[in-house]
Amino acid sequence: MATSLTVPPILVAETVTQATNITTAVTSNAKAGVITTQTGDVGANQNVTFQFNNSYIAADSVVLACLRVTSATFGTGNPCIQMNGQGAGQVNIVIQNADNQATGANTFEISYIVL
Repeated sequence: MATSLTVPPILVAETVTQATNITTAVTSNAKAGVITTQTGDVGANQNVTFQFNNSYIAADSVVLACLRVTSATFGTGNPCIQMNGQGAGQVNIVIQNADNQATGANTFEISYIVL
């Protein structure tokens, strides 16, 4: 007996660049995309947080994200990402530096998908 397979449509990713500084809120109303932050320094063992607004995010959505440092001069720190404060239409993105050295002035790319 043959089984039916439904192939989901291809996602169209949106790109958005953060305005002003690394803590400025970002809005992108696509199910997937890339957020490029403003250049910023995440201090030793410190965090920076910004709000991510997206109409696809519900209180029970799963928001997956991946962090990439795009600056050619990156060499210190240990940046990673987490999310908190999720509610209808928004979640906070936290860039953490889990190192005793600052990251230096860097630009970060955050790829996301909302499920």
